[in-house]
Amino acid sequence: MYIAEREWAMESLQQVQGVMDLWNPSLWALLKTAASLKELDLRADPRVVAGALSGVPRPADGQRGRLAGLRTIGTLVLRGDDAAHINRLTDILVAHGCKSLSVVNVQLQVDPVFSSRLFPQLSALERLRQSAGSTANIPINVTTSGGIHGFFFVLPPNLPPFAAPFFTDTVKKIASEAKAVFWDIDVAQLPALDTPTEDDRRLISSLTFGRAERVNVSYQDDLPPSNTPAPDPVVLRHLQPDAFPLANELNASSTVAVRHMIEVMPQLKSLYVRARPPSPAGEVLGLLKTMGSDKKLGIVGSSVEWPGEGGVQWGEERDLLPEIGRLSVDPRVPDDPPDIASVAETVAVSVESLIALRGLSSVGVHAWGSTLLTTMDDDTAVRDGIQQEVDTRFPDCFSSWLIWRSGERATCA
Repeated sequence: MYIAEREWAMESLQQVQGVMDLWNPSLWALLKTAASLKELDLRADPRVVAGALSGVPRPADGQRGRLAGLRTIGTLVLRGDDAAHINRLTDILVAHGCKSLSVVNVQLQVDPVFSSRLFPQLSALERLRQSAGSTANIPINVTTSGGIHGFFFVLPPNLPPFAAPFFTDTVKKIASEAKAVFWDIDVAQLPALDTPTEDDRRLISSLTFGRAERVNVSYQDDLPPSNTPAPDPVVLRHLQPDAFPLANELNASSTVAVRHMIEVMPQLKSLYVRARPPSPAGEVLGLLKTMGSDKKLGIVGSSVEWPGEGGVQWGEERDLLPEIGRLSVDPRVPDDPPDIASVAETVAVSVESLIALRGLSSVGVHAWGSTLLTTMDDDTAVRDGIQQEVDTRFPDCFSSWLIWRSGERATCA
């Protein structure tokens, strides 16, 4: 027979230790009978702790509750959307008149970390401290389990008003441990994206991603047409110059975002620009020119608008561009494409210009996106057309062909 079924009572119970899960009816039953619980040294998520303490009878109006003298609530393990459960726990303690917590211990057991979940959790923890702490400054100790492999940071940040130092310190801690950072730009919040608050700027300028090796900048929705400026995550301008001291790879969904990031990534070696819709080739060229001729990049990959018959002409700017080891430029063929011969001509003309760039070991041009390229027969026709054109223009170049369902990659190496 379970203890819960015996209906035993322990009014003198003051300390409980252990790990609690949802299915511990015996412990829950004993907690309900404790008249003056002092130490709850458990390791459990906030939902479980709130559920366990919700069974403790609440006091009548004006009376001291059974949890009024509670000093510790153990370690709260955060695994997901826990803000509501933390707030419920706070409400229970407040109902008992608890103003005696001496510390709040928290373990983040999530990876990757999402700012959209983290920020409400931190706000809820601050409310817990202010509402049930013995003072307004009791420590909130936040630890992580095994490091942070990814930190997804939504822009604009949507910070709580009057964020406490604890809030900023915790975000800084997670930023410092993250091995990969994903800026997730919400284009639906354009006014806030264009005009970051002082709190937004202050937080971003305080962050250093000392362990990050990879950075991704993406938009939650497709970008506007190419003749419309892409939304600018202005707050990224406020990153410290040494915000990413080790990061060497950048994946971005717009050239606007890349311009902000290259300023704070001195070790950048691999750059991928994959906008939706693709950026004009001249825009990507301008981005590379801002990096200067002294920069050396191992890999550059970019999708671009269809350049037309003239192709992608970057070779003439070679002395203004970084050295690039491996280059992939992928023009999107329009929905009403020219004939296959014209596609082959554009690819070959592009290769002819691109192989003039400094430092190249290989260059690829991948025509993609058109209904012209969606069947194997058409793929074969495009391949044969490009092969013939490249063989004619570059008879001494080793050409290998990787057939993709969405198009063709021409590689001259």
